[in-house]
Amino acid sequence: MSIRSTLNKLLYGLIHKVVALRDSRNTIAKWYPTCFGKNFLFDPMFQEPDGQAYFAKFHCEELDNPLTVNFKRFKTDIIRARHCAAGSVHSVQVTEPSALPVAVTGIPLRESTASQTIKVDVEGKDLTLGDLASERYYYLPISAPGTVRLSSATDMIVGNPLPLAQKKRHQARMVMTIFMDNFGWDVLNFLNLERDVPNLARFFSKGTVFDQCFSASNWTLASVGSIVSGRSTSHHNMFHNDRTDLLLGDDYKVLPEYFHDDGYLTLQVCGNVRKSPAYGFVKGYDRTVYRKDIGLGESLETIYDHVRAFPERDHFVWLTIMDVHHTIAGVPDLTNQLNVPIEAHDYRKRKGKSPRVLGADTRSIARYVQDFKRADFYLGQLFAFLEERYGDDEMLVALVSDHGPGFLSENTALLSSQKTHVPFMLRGRNVPTLRTSELIQGADILPSILALNGWTSANPIDGRVPEALGGDPGREFVLSEIRINGEKYLATIRDRRFEFHMESVDRLGDEGSINLTGATITLHERDGDKTDIAGQHPDMVRRYSRYLHDFLGLPWQDSGND
Repeated sequence: MSIRSTLNKLLYGLIHKVVALRDSRNTIAKWYPTCFGKNFLFDPMFQEPDGQAYFAKFHCEELDNPLTVNFKRFKTDIIRARHCAAGSVHSVQVTEPSALPVAVTGIPLRESTASQTIKVDVEGKDLTLGDLASERYYYLPISAPGTVRLSSATDMIVGNPLPLAQKKRHQARMVMTIFMDNFGWDVLNFLNLERDVPNLARFFSKGTVFDQCFSASNWTLASVGSIVSGRSTSHHNMFHNDRTDLLLGDDYKVLPEYFHDDGYLTLQVCGNVRKSPAYGFVKGYDRTVYRKDIGLGESLETIYDHVRAFPERDHFVWLTIMDVHHTIAGVPDLTNQLNVPIEAHDYRKRKGKSPRVLGADTRSIARYVQDFKRADFYLGQLFAFLEERYGDDEMLVALVSDHGPGFLSENTALLSSQKTHVPFMLRGRNVPTLRTSELIQGADILPSILALNGWTSANPIDGRVPEALGGDPGREFVLSEIRINGEKYLATIRDRRFEFHMESVDRLGDEGSINLTGATITLHERDGDKTDIAGQHPDMVRRYSRYLHDFLGLPWQDSGND
């Protein structure tokens, strides 16, 4: 080895040690894959006693310049797998034609594109697969049942076989949840569904659109926790953004697990930091393809490739869309730039106001509307892909969201309509064609999707199947909460006429405990001027106050609570 090569190797090694030291300081799950003091591109996640864990590897990513290393910018492919030591022979019993994921691991990152080999004993053949890059999954096609033996001079990650054929046939062959982050339903005050987002309007015109759906909270971690669990914020416990002992689905089943357990091939494509795999949002998925802020176009390519690779399987797919949440690439796309007035190119944030409490901003609204139009263009491609392959009785597609933005109106309340009024749209098997103003909340999405597949929840939940989908008589009111460690507890209850608000005096402790003694209570007309009329409706105040105490498991005393 030349002196220059030796010096480069030493320099690159030093750079990677500095990068590792930098990233080891990340503790919060949203900085996946480097969080909780680990780098999950190399460390197992949620390891079980039998050795199974979730392992992440680079997904279609090049890494040829160590100076560019920033793990958060890489796209990862996350599967359930096992670690196999170098030099050992790992046997996998394959019971049917399958894709077998395998990756070479443990190679210094600066050498990750160097030629590596794996020996495979399969179907009576002794094969050597060479020129493999490390830290990337290769999905090996295994065409017949039998034992596959793998070995390598380096460590390996070997995933569970993914069957190529569908054992249990489902009537809904494609079930998809499209999660569009930051889709506030109040945007309809500024755009027209049929004119401005025609693909969205056309596709769901053949299904059910709920005009009065409200999210569990005003931020992603809590709201999506409710969507996938059927529980309210106070009951799924996804309220703390950096505690490692609070884990999604720790003692309850989440949405993708229902489909995985019933034989669907499950895929998640996501780039939302508050849906970080480290929070537990990989549970139930055969594959998760994740990269912070992945764009919609790239996400769709991943879905198309996955469905084409497994054409005989029934699929459950979760697609996260971040494109209307914020400007992903640091600057709006060209069509956005040329279709907003020049003053909308002033990107300065107003000083002195929290991003959660903005107030109306015409510049942000103009760019927001254009982002919807762009997303609709790509969704048109997705809908055409689905309709080409599946009839209405063979698919079930839902569009959901977690919260809206804070710049659509001057109402800066944290649980205002602009923050919590969100879409819920459905199309496909057993879905009626209607548009309804029935009151529903985020926790109702899980039981709705399950019911349309003929299932019920395996755990106690707060959600219920809406009347429009064949459930019991509709809700009289819906609940949104803010429960964050170190912050005051806030709750808003909405019925057809009123909005009831409660705010605690004390802040939540690290364990999430709530004290409502002396809490501030207000009541106003939903369509009024927000004047507090609590004194005029003591029975309504008493009813909702008592409900919240009972819901939170807190003692109720009539005196002083109304």
